[in-house]
Amino acid sequence: MFGVTAAGVRIDRYHPRDDEGTFDETYDPVWRARTAVTDTGWTAELWIPFSQLRFNAAPDQVWGLNVQRFTPTLDEDDYWAPIPRTVRAWSSRFGTLTGLDGIDSSRPVEVSPYVAGSSTVNNHADPRNPFDSGANLAARAGADVKAGLGPNLTLQATINPDFGQVEADAAEVNLTATETFFAEKRPFFIEAPTW
Repeated sequence: MFGVTAAGVRIDRYHPRDDEGTFDETYDPVWRARTAVTDTGWTAELWIPFSQLRFNAAPDQVWGLNVQRFTPTLDEDDYWAPIPRTVRAWSSRFGTLTGLDGIDSSRPVEVSPYVAGSSTVNNHADPRNPFDSGANLAARAGADVKAGLGPNLTLQATINPDFGQVEADAAEVNLTATETFFAEKRPFFIEAPTW
C-alpha cells in the first residue's frame, strides 16, 4: 500500500494477508511522491519502480488495484473499488489493472557493508617492542545481504553483524521479582520477512 498526504508525507505498508487491518509498517521500499495544492483541491503523483514490487514473470500482467481517498474533515473514505466494512478482505476485492506488458520481474540484491575500527589506549605498551604504542588497534567488517530468489522468496543473511549501530537499552534498576524485558532493536532481526 502506497499513500501520500496533501503535505507530501509518504506512507507505505505491506499487507501479508487478505485483511486491511493486518499490515506491517516496517516495509520500506524506495519510491517518490509529489503533491500540489491548488485553489480547487490537491493532486498527487507517485513513482513506484517495478523493482520495488514482487510479481511473477508473465507476458501480460493482470494486477489488482484500488485507490482510496480519505477526507479527515468529513471523516469520509472513498474507494475506487468499494470494500464493504462487514467483509474481512482486502486485496481480493481490488479492481483489475491490465495493459502491463513487457515488464520483467527483478531479482534484487541489496548489500549493506560496514567497516568499524576501535582503539583502547593504555600505558601497558611493551617496552621491548618499538611499534607498540599502547593504542591496541582493532578492526572488523561485515555485511547484511538480501537477495530476491523469486516472487515469494527472499534470502536474508548477515556476515559478522554489527550491533553497535543500534540504540542501547536504557539503564534500569529493577527491584521487583519480574524480569525486565527490552524490545529487540537490531535491524536484521526485526525487519519484515517481505521485500
